[in-house]
Amino acid sequence: MRVRERGIQTFYRVALRNHIKLSDIADTKANILLSVNAIIISVVLANLISKLDTNPYLTWPTVIFTLFSVISMIMSIIATRPNVTSGEFTKEDVENKEVNLTFFGNFHKMELKEYEWAVEELLKDKDYVYKSLTKDLYFLGVVLNRKYKILRVTYTVFMTGIIISVFAFGIAIKNNPGADIKDVLEPDVKVSTQNSNPEYTVLFNNKTHCFLASH
Repeated sequence: MRVRERGIQTFYRVALRNHIKLSDIADTKANILLSVNAIIISVVLANLISKLDTNPYLTWPTVIFTLFSVISMIMSIIATRPNVTSGEFTKEDVENKEVNLTFFGNFHKMELKEYEWAVEELLKDKDYVYKSLTKDLYFLGVVLNRKYKILRVTYTVFMTGIIISVFAFGIAIKNNPGADIKDVLEPDVKVSTQNSNPEYTVLFNNKTHCFLASH
């Protein structure tokens, strides 16, 4: 009997630990996507958008690139957005063994005395304990399923956006043979200083203008 009890406890312990690890992995994947897309949007805003006036052929590729990045960010946020339940239960729920007291979302609005009473009732019944743990495992699995489904779609959207954007940029450059991609990749402003007499060199469209700055 003790061996069976130990086996049951080991099952719940291992299953809960695996579910929590998988949830952490999903959150990490979503955070990676958020960070990457935030960097991409920052680069686009800093470099490409400011040069669309002189390079209008890059407008649509830039719009496509930015749109897919924004969609990926939104879906990553949706995947990790928490969903908290009502946080209340009744005495009837405890007596009928319908409430899962192992999940904070079912009791966070209850008074401490009410929660202590409910836990005491739970611990009196071993079957109720196992039933609560089983419910906890099940709904953790439901949440994981939702996270991984959304993340799969998000990674697909991100990958598709990268591919379509590369093709769009390629077609835009091909259809504008007179365009020089170096004008887009080259930073607008470069500042160089010397220790003794500061000299600022500013590059505008490959033309150099030098002037001395006095303190």
